[in-house]
Amino acid sequence: MNHSKKKFSRKQDFKSISKPIQYVDYSLGYPFKTRISYEFGLYKGKKAVCFFIDGNFESLRIIHRKNPKEYFKIYKFGGQTLHSSRRQREKCLELTTRALFEKYGFKVKLKPRLGPYHPDMLIKKDKLNICVELKAYHESYLCGDSEISQVMKYFREIKNLNSPSKIILITSGSLIDSQNSFLQNQKNDPIQYVNAYYKKLIIPRSQIKSIEDFSARDIYKQAAKKFNKNYGNGFPPMKVVFFNKNHIPNFPSCLFSKEKYDVLLVDSDDFYELLKRANLTKEANKFDLLRKKDMERLLINGKILKM
Repeated sequence: MNHSKKKFSRKQDFKSISKPIQYVDYSLGYPFKTRISYEFGLYKGKKAVCFFIDGNFESLRIIHRKNPKEYFKIYKFGGQTLHSSRRQREKCLELTTRALFEKYGFKVKLKPRLGPYHPDMLIKKDKLNICVELKAYHESYLCGDSEISQVMKYFREIKNLNSPSKIILITSGSLIDSQNSFLQNQKNDPIQYVNAYYKKLIIPRSQIKSIEDFSARDIYKQAAKKFNKNYGNGFPPMKVVFFNKNHIPNFPSCLFSKEKYDVLLVDSDDFYELLKRANLTKEANKFDLLRKKDMERLLINGKILKM
């Protein structure tokens, strides 16, 4: 990596005593080379480690314990592994969502049983039962027909169980535009349509520059297969509604509205507005960081999303 320290305001105080070392993460069971590199050195006479992303300064940490370079563990310097970062995103979305519904008097149960499935949560209030599925994505990821078909599958199971529950999908990613969903393209064969749509999204390996690119590519490569499995022999009739800004002033009463919906899809912008409107400032800020901070920065700064 080409290290440029132009953004390192404390350059005059840090003296490097090692060559740049690329950070390789092993938490997923295989070596994953990242855009992160680090150097050991001295900062005002104290041992320190300096982190870079694509050669640009990101953070400096004082070393308070012995840590041989050959056994470098990023979490010992305020960071976290790739596996932990992904789990942290999921936990952050779970906590912000829980805070929103509890603010409005809903009882929240995590991982309820729905036949053979386990949605992320079940919310209850005034005889209204709603299963909630969460997709903790970076804002660059598309949350599309693969994820929509998953919650539609949940509703199909609800019909089989004769349960009155509805389903809500909430994402921190970019929810697919309704006009691009298979739901609005009924003249096409759903499976062929979704397969072709995701095929266009798959990022060529030569263009992958970040962990987010790699993760998005992995999601898109699996999306059509997941849709095919969720779709099965088709879905029963159901009303799938894209949440919009007109719903925000009426939230959460709109969930009880006589306006029929079986599945409600909520994108990140609208969910962020719901958090702010509920005066959940801390949760809104954390949710905004969740969708905007790329994975490399989460690896270096392990406390960004902690609540």
